[in-house]
Amino acid sequence: TGERSYKKAKEEIHRSLERMQTDHVDLIQLHNLVHPDEWDEAMGPGGALEYLIEAREKGLVRFIGVTGHDLAVIQHVSDDVAVMYLGKIVEMASATEIYRNPKHPYTRALLSAVPVPDPFVEEKRERIILQGDVPSPVNPPSGCRFRTRCPLAEKICAEQQPEWRDVGADHWVACHMV
Repeated sequence: TGERSYKKAKEEIHRSLERMQTDHVDLIQLHNLVHPDEWDEAMGPGGALEYLIEAREKGLVRFIGVTGHDLAVIQHVSDDVAVMYLGKIVEMASATEIYRNPKHPYTRALLSAVPVPDPFVEEKRERIILQGDVPSPVNPPSGCRFRTRCPLAEKICAEQQPEWRDVGADHWVACHMV
């Protein structure tokens, strides 16, 4: 039954990928496609993820990762990454660009929390700890939603919502201070 479950899970992933191709969908959010509990039970831990990475490498699908809890997985699976804060995208670029050169203060804080496997690098890294409470998404602050926790916030951040700007290399940021 284990081999049959593995094949069934793999076929389900493959059908999902084929359906996306026939519908001309080339960007998906990983969490909308993957059902890790079911697929990992059949394929073993990480099996579904490995299969999706293989499908991506073969050009069958293109992923956009919207930051979630496992930033290391998003980095390795996604072609592009969009970082959201209180329901608004604050930064978007290729995964390589975001992880090498984060611009938005929230993105920098998020990435500073990702453990680095090299103990010498990890020891020297600066961890960014955000101050303050997360505002209510139902009643977000005026202007930039991140301003109440942002170490770079200025008066304009409370007065105006930041506009999207391309800061080079198709790297988009919504921040007055970047």
